[in-house]
Amino acid sequence: RPDVRTSDAAWLGASERSLRGVARDVAKAEHSASVASIATRRATNGAYYSIHFWFYSLLAVPFLGVSELVGAAPTRAFGVVNGLAAAGAALALWLHFRDGRLGFAAPILFVLAGTTFYLAWTGPEALTGAATVCACVLARRGKLGAGFVAGAVASLQNASAAALLPYVAWHGWLRRAPFGGVQRLLAGGALLLASLPYLFYYAHFRIPSLTARFATDPALISFARAWSFVFDLNQGLILGLPGVLLGLVSVVPLFVVQ
Repeated sequence: RPDVRTSDAAWLGASERSLRGVARDVAKAEHSASVASIATRRATNGAYYSIHFWFYSLLAVPFLGVSELVGAAPTRAFGVVNGLAAAGAALALWLHFRDGRLGFAAPILFVLAGTTFYLAWTGPEALTGAATVCACVLARRGKLGAGFVAGAVASLQNASAAALLPYVAWHGWLRRAPFGGVQRLLAGGALLLASLPYLFYYAHFRIPSLTARFATDPALISFARAWSFVFDLNQGLILGLPGVLLGLVSVVPLFVVQ
């Protein structure tokens, strides 16, 4: 279920020791309407929902059942989702470039260019990155319907990824790609999928986005934050830069050597 309850917080605290602080905050928020949790917000119907849309968590549900059966930490379920998403993007790159020099290099470079850092996270970075790659590759191959769906999946956890939808449409127009019944059906489903977070939160909170309202602070836009975004050893881009540099060094010989 997407609504969060005290029993969920108790289960999380008992199952994952590193998240006990978050579990306590959620439990406090649900016991007192005046207390706000960083992870949840109270809707107009009195229920509590995650501040982030629940699609990514929904994908982890089947694997959560497996982790419960074997006694593994529930966070492992997200690792499986991340791994499958990365594998899907690597496969899409291989299928796209397999007749060229980048057939094996492109999937490897995708995995090495920062993706490995996010595989064990409980956040959707790996899924968003993989869906973005798939949307771009599918658009270039003229598979517009599937490209729209991949772009919609990316946008569910990262609103700016919605820019992939006009990108796919633009590539379809450039290629004069066929856009028949199945493609149109997939495109319509993708638009509905991309709209789900806004429809869901408007129905429950009367605002289209909880993150835009409660997790966006203009004061955080500063040089210090920009520096941290790149050089923070915890989650900064500096950890992915070696992979990017390796990619730049590797791509040149692939095109030069016959």
